[in-house]
Amino acid sequence: MKKGKIISAVFPKGGEWKSTFIQTISTSKVMEKYTRKILEADSQNSISDWLEERPDDLKPLPIKVEKFDPFSEMDEVMEEMQKKCDILFIDFPGESISSKLTKSGLAYSDLCIIPIRPSDKAIRAFENNLLPIIKQVNEIRGGNQYVYLLPTFAHANANLDSYRKIFEPYEEDVNICQNVHIDRNIYTYFSSGGLSLNEYYQSIKTNKREAKIVKKAISEVDAIANEVLQILNNL
Repeated sequence: MKKGKIISAVFPKGGEWKSTFIQTISTSKVMEKYTRKILEADSQNSISDWLEERPDDLKPLPIKVEKFDPFSEMDEVMEEMQKKCDILFIDFPGESISSKLTKSGLAYSDLCIIPIRPSDKAIRAFENNLLPIIKQVNEIRGGNQYVYLLPTFAHANANLDSYRKIFEPYEEDVNICQNVHIDRNIYTYFSSGGLSLNEYYQSIKTNKREAKIVKKAISEVDAIANEVLQILNNL
């Protein structure tokens, strides 16, 4: 894989797993051999807050976060940061009006991941606010090879093929990831104290019941990370 690949997490509303996607995928063991940076364009600062909560006595995570200055030009910041790492992750804010940053993400990223759950609100936000922009950018980029929907918040016992089929009507404009994000409660609290998912597992592995659930989550995240790398290598 060439140096300086950009992976963006984009969706026009909050609560769709954008920040958690970046937290978990960027710290997955699958990514260990790559240098990684995160550009945080979301003003909620959930990713930088996560790392700032990390105790000083813990070894630093091998990933750096830089907050986006809203007075800067996104494309210029992206171009400068991608020179300094193998993979640059960008956490975009939920935008439903101007979508200026979202347009930059779609236009300049090597891969845009759109985490989306099959709720009425999420699908309406996608159809009304994001899909029109994707159609415009697809014309400029000459295809949809760079943009993937990642179905999220699937029940652990759900039929994942059926879950993916919910989004098939959009396949003319976007691709759909083979993997599906499973909804597990640990995603709401594993990062408390600045931990990665793997570190959280180490902290609770004597609790066999909890450890089993976290181990499944790690396996699922690693599968998504592997798919992301495969897509990047094929672009």
